[in-house]
Amino acid sequence: MFSSNEMRRLDHLISEIDAVYHEAAVKLTLSDSAMKILYTVLDSGGSCPLREVGILTGLSKQTLHSAVHKLAREGILQVEASGAKNKRLRFTEAGKQLAACTAAQLMAAENRVLAGWRPEEAELYLALTQRYLDEMKKELAKLKPPSAMRERTASEE
Repeated sequence: MFSSNEMRRLDHLISEIDAVYHEAAVKLTLSDSAMKILYTVLDSGGSCPLREVGILTGLSKQTLHSAVHKLAREGILQVEASGAKNKRLRFTEAGKQLAACTAAQLMAAENRVLAGWRPEEAELYLALTQRYLDEMKKELAKLKPPSAMRERTASEE
């Protein structure tokens, strides 16, 4: 079991990683959500179902839709119908250029970092990160809202 010092260290590292990605977005003159969307669409070859962008970025529906509409108004993305209820995001030419000088730089930086690791280090990091994520999802499913906790405490008295 982790000590409170180890948990603080883990929480700090997660926060610092988030801050590094935020700093990258700011340095490349994008919002965090725009960077995540551009990154995801670029990683998908320049076109990606909107639903998949939502899943891969972790953005709330409201934030995703707001950022997508802004990028579409700016001529960066096209939002296309894809079936009866689905939509697909596709880069415009301006979007391809923007992604090439923003999200592609971030991807290249990530690749340089991982290329400096031995293959087994990279695999271990990815495997442990996936395991942590999977187990945290299970734990989050067990969380109860504060009202349920108060009701349980009151009934135990």
